[in-house]
Amino acid sequence: MFSSRKTLLCSLVLVLALAVPAAAEINDALFLIGGQYLTQTALLNNVTVYPQDASVTMAPPLLPTNLYGASAVVADSSLFLLTGVNVDVTITTVLVCNFSVAILGSTAPVWTSGPAMPSPLVWSSAVVLDDTIYVVGGNRGAGVPSNSVYILRTGAHATSSWTTGAAMQYPRWGAGTVVLDGLI
Repeated sequence: MFSSRKTLLCSLVLVLALAVPAAAEINDALFLIGGQYLTQTALLNNVTVYPQDASVTMAPPLLPTNLYGASAVVADSSLFLLTGVNVDVTITTVLVCNFSVAILGSTAPVWTSGPAMPSPLVWSSAVVLDDTIYVVGGNRGAGVPSNSVYILRTGAHATSSWTTGAAMQYPRWGAGTVVLDGLI
C-alpha cells in the first residue's frame, strides 16, 4: 500500500494536472488512466504509472480510445476500466488489462474488451469484494444520476455478463464506495 507521502504526491498530481482520470493500485504502483488535462479540452488515452519502487519501469499500452470519467478496479489480477465518456458520448465499454503480469516481467500488457456494462455510465464508483466487481451509481448522461448497482463475478466463478443488484435508495454520481470488514 502506498505511504501517505506518496499518496499525497499522487493526489497533488491529480489536482494540478488532470481532470477525471481513473485510478488503481497494482503491486505498489499507482495507475492513472485516461482523463483530461485541465488546460486543454482534449481527452487522453494514456496510462501513467507511479511506482513506489523507483527501480520498477513499465511502458503501459495506450487505451484504444480517449476516455475520462471511468472507474477502475483490480480483480482477478487484472485492471478493469469501466465505462466513461469518449468524445462527449457516455459508453458501455469495459476494458481489461493484466498489468500485474506485466509488472512481474513475464508478458507485455494488452487491453482487451470485457463484458459491456448494461447501461452507459460516467462518474460511477466501483469496488471489488470476494472476486466480484460492484459498479455503483454514476451519471447516465445529460446530468441524470443512476441508482443502479451492477455486478460482475471474476476469478474461479467468473460470469460473462453483468447482473443488476438491488437499486440504491437515492440516485447519485461521483460517490465513493469502499469495502470495510467484508461489507460494501
